[in-house]
Amino acid sequence: MSDCVVNTFYGKLRGKTLLDIKGSVFYGFQGIPYAKPPLGNLRFKAPQPLDKWADIRDATKEASECYQRHMVFQTIIGSEDCLYLNVYSECYQRHMVFQTIIGSEDCLYLNVYIPQLPGDEVSLKPVMVWLHGGAFTGGSGNKEPYGPEFLITEDVVIVTLNYRVGILGFLSLEDPKLGVPGNAGLKDVVFALKWVQQNIENFSGDPNNVTMFGGSAGAVAAHLLMLSPLVKGCRSGLFHKIIAQSGCALTHWAITESSTGRLCELLNFITENPKEILQFLQKLPVEKLYQGQEMLQNEFGVSRNRPIGPVIEKPHAGAFLTEDPHKILTEGNYYKVPIILGYNNREGIFFDMVGNRMKRNTMVVDFETVVPTRFKFERGSEKSEEVARKIKEFYYGNEEVAVDNKDIYYRLETDIVFLRDIYETIRLHLKVADTPLYLYRFSIDAKLNFFKAVGRLTAAGAAHGDELGYQFKTFLTPGDVNWQTIEGKTVYDVNWQTIEGKTVYRMIKLWTNFAKTGNPTPDIADEVVDVIWSPVTVNEMNFLDWGKFDSETNTSDNEHFKTDVNPDFDRIQFWKQLYEEYGHRRD
Repeated sequence: MSDCVVNTFYGKLRGKTLLDIKGSVFYGFQGIPYAKPPLGNLRFKAPQPLDKWADIRDATKEASECYQRHMVFQTIIGSEDCLYLNVYSECYQRHMVFQTIIGSEDCLYLNVYIPQLPGDEVSLKPVMVWLHGGAFTGGSGNKEPYGPEFLITEDVVIVTLNYRVGILGFLSLEDPKLGVPGNAGLKDVVFALKWVQQNIENFSGDPNNVTMFGGSAGAVAAHLLMLSPLVKGCRSGLFHKIIAQSGCALTHWAITESSTGRLCELLNFITENPKEILQFLQKLPVEKLYQGQEMLQNEFGVSRNRPIGPVIEKPHAGAFLTEDPHKILTEGNYYKVPIILGYNNREGIFFDMVGNRMKRNTMVVDFETVVPTRFKFERGSEKSEEVARKIKEFYYGNEEVAVDNKDIYYRLETDIVFLRDIYETIRLHLKVADTPLYLYRFSIDAKLNFFKAVGRLTAAGAAHGDELGYQFKTFLTPGDVNWQTIEGKTVYDVNWQTIEGKTVYRMIKLWTNFAKTGNPTPDIADEVVDVIWSPVTVNEMNFLDWGKFDSETNTSDNEHFKTDVNPDFDRIQFWKQLYEEYGHRRD
């Protein structure tokens, strides 16, 4: 342990040894601060540089997540002081799985995991930076559920990080002089990426080969970073590839409108003076602030709009986003890098886990709730009702529109939350970018499907977030993995012939190949990853079909692993035609 010390620009860190899926040693440095704790007058503001430390800092424990509510147990977790690269503290939030209140405002920390300690004989390795999901109101980069034990076997450096979530990360005020224009959480990510550029070589990571990968809100964040002037203005590039799993910058909930005024009303503070609002909210105990956030979220209920998340800022120095993502993608004025983009075949199953029976009830009664907000139709107008009727007819046809007709609901929810916007992203990318974009559809239905296991959901197919169980060691692992003990430590004995073993192997191979080369299937001979995955082109919507779902029998063929063209073609054509007729496209 005494030799497990790495130097950084800010001071030395002492890490610890860990064992990967194969029983090999790797090294973890956890709870590394990458910005000052965003407390007091720094609450809601852009992250600020760290001070250096003199002694060797202990980096053997994770920090707190940002203050939040655990998604299942309904408790609050985390801290306001959360700017760490893999995490002494998540941001103050509700826990994503257990719904308890967890975390702290002191949460800006990150983790770095490396296969070898740096030395003269150690070459620089590709770096993979994970951005967690959680709808911008929860989540963290903690080792549960994002353990690096799978990916680290492929000789890459893994970084996981916290950014501020909820009101702490996304409050916005009109007066730019107050320094709270919005998007502090995404500015945290930019700050963490700058930390990586400054320090990762000390961990044998290559600062010129950084891949950002993220799921859900993390995928949205990764894609938004491509569009941000903060990234475009960096000469060396903060990252060089992205993997966006079930999310993109055009996702309908990616951009929100400021709800600060309504938040203050719910907290019984009535004023239109932005300075007074900031002073009030900065002095408010984080528990009271979070109560206001939850009241605000509850008001939106089943609405497709969300009150908290990224916003379009007025142009100013340090702005993260100043234009609509659709406009940026249409004009091609952004930082272009190779992309892997994909979705799970039945994303909509996830929404039953997070208590959305009410949403199904509402949708069955009122299909106007699923009319795209980009159409900008007034609710109850002739056009809005016309589009709602077309959506209902396309998905339900002669089927009964009933709350318990879940199969159709899952398909519709998958399309309106993810699929239609992913394909619009591809369409725009092909018009302006010459960098490759690889598309996948994930339909594996096995023991490590993450959110289905967490929610004890039995519906067939791959739900939103289910692929995570094949990328990361989670609290659900081993699933179909046996355990053994080596030198007193528990490690895996994976049966690579099971579908779980094959899927883990394929996932980590494809993702790390892409991180290393920009191509998920370079010219290699591999009997398990036995495909050549080609990028999409103007003429062919190539994709990797990972598992095959049969809607007639409601089963998945988990052995299916092939490339094909035009997935879910009829559904994509429906939305394409709908947007062309009603969407007032500006391109």
